[in-house]
Amino acid sequence: MAHSTMNLLIAPFSQGLLGAVFPTTGMPEIPKPRLPLLDPAVRQTIFNLLSPPIQNLPEPQLSQAIMQIFIGQKNRLNIVQGGVCSFA
Repeated sequence: MAHSTMNLLIAPFSQGLLGAVFPTTGMPEIPKPRLPLLDPAVRQTIFNLLSPPIQNLPEPQLSQAIMQIFIGQKNRLNIVQGGVCSFA
Protein backbone atom coordinates (compact mmCIF):
# COMPACT_ATOMS: atom_id res chain seq x y z
CA MET A 1 0.00 0.00 0.00
CA ALA A 2 1.30 3.44 -0.92
CA HIS A 3 1.86 6.14 1.67
CA SER A 4 1.36 9.71 0.55
CA THR A 5 1.73 13.12 2.11
CA MET A 6 1.16 16.53 0.57
CA ASN A 7 4.26 16.26 -1.61
CA LEU A 8 5.72 12.77 -1.30
CA LEU A 9 4.52 9.42 -2.65
CA ILE A 10 6.23 6.18 -1.67
CA ALA A 11 5.04 2.86 -3.07
CA PRO A 12 6.38 -0.71 -3.20
CA PHE A 13 8.03 -1.47 -6.53
CA SER A 14 9.72 -4.69 -7.62
CA GLN A 15 12.20 -5.58 -4.85
CA GLY A 16 12.20 -2.16 -3.16
CA LEU A 17 10.41 1.16 -2.89
CA LEU A 18 9.61 3.81 -5.46
CA GLY A 19 9.33 7.43 -4.45
CA ALA A 20 8.17 10.61 -6.15
CA VAL A 21 8.35 14.15 -4.79
CA PHE A 22 5.97 16.85 -5.96
CA PRO A 23 6.13 20.60 -5.34
CA THR A 24 4.05 21.82 -2.42
CA THR A 25 2.57 24.54 -4.62
CA GLY A 26 0.84 22.02 -6.86
CA MET A 27 1.75 20.28 -10.07
CA PRO A 28 3.58 22.43 -12.59
CA GLU A 29 2.04 22.78 -16.03
CA ILE A 30 3.33 20.35 -18.62
CA PRO A 31 5.02 22.34 -21.38
CA LYS A 32 3.28 22.26 -24.74
CA PRO A 33 5.30 20.79 -27.59
CA ARG A 34 6.78 23.39 -29.90
CA LEU A 35 6.55 22.88 -33.61
CA PRO A 36 9.66 23.69 -35.61
CA LEU A 37 9.34 26.87 -37.65
CA LEU A 38 8.94 26.52 -41.39
CA ASP A 39 10.15 29.04 -43.90
CA PRO A 40 7.08 31.25 -44.56
CA ALA A 41 7.30 30.59 -48.33
CA VAL A 42 7.28 26.80 -47.75
CA ARG A 43 4.37 27.11 -45.32
CA GLN A 44 2.40 29.23 -47.82
CA THR A 45 3.09 26.78 -50.65
CA ILE A 46 1.79 23.86 -48.58
CA PHE A 47 -1.20 25.95 -47.40
CA ASN A 48 -2.14 26.76 -51.02
CA LEU A 49 -2.20 23.05 -51.87
CA LEU A 50 -4.60 22.18 -49.02
CA SER A 51 -8.31 21.69 -49.56
CA PRO A 52 -10.56 24.48 -48.19
CA PRO A 53 -11.80 22.44 -45.19
CA ILE A 54 -8.19 21.86 -44.10
CA GLN A 55 -7.28 25.52 -44.76
CA ASN A 56 -10.10 26.54 -42.40
CA LEU A 57 -8.82 24.49 -39.45
CA PRO A 58 -8.18 26.56 -36.31
CA GLU A 59 -4.67 26.95 -34.94
CA PRO A 60 -2.80 24.89 -33.77
CA GLN A 61 -4.47 22.14 -35.84
CA LEU A 62 -3.65 23.96 -39.10
CA SER A 63 0.04 24.29 -38.19
CA GLN A 64 0.15 20.62 -37.16
CA ALA A 65 -1.42 19.55 -40.47
CA ILE A 66 1.04 21.66 -42.48
CA MET A 67 3.98 20.29 -40.45
CA GLN A 68 2.81 16.68 -40.95
CA ILE A 69 2.64 17.23 -44.71
CA PHE A 70 6.08 18.88 -44.70
CA ILE A 71 7.63 16.04 -42.70
CA GLY A 72 5.97 13.41 -44.93
CA GLN A 73 7.29 15.08 -48.07
CA LYS A 74 10.72 15.53 -46.50
CA ASN A 75 10.84 11.82 -45.57
CA ARG A 76 9.78 10.74 -49.08
CA LEU A 77 12.42 12.98 -50.66
CA ASN A 78 15.00 11.65 -48.23
CA ILE A 79 14.23 8.06 -49.29
CA VAL A 80 14.26 8.92 -53.01
CA GLN A 81 17.59 10.74 -52.77
CA GLY A 82 19.21 7.98 -50.73
CA GLY A 83 19.45 9.89 -47.47
CA VAL A 84 20.37 13.33 -48.79
CA CYS A 85 17.73 15.93 -48.06
CA SER A 86 17.97 19.67 -48.71
CA PHE A 87 14.74 20.83 -46.99
CA ALA A 88 16.28 21.57 -43.60
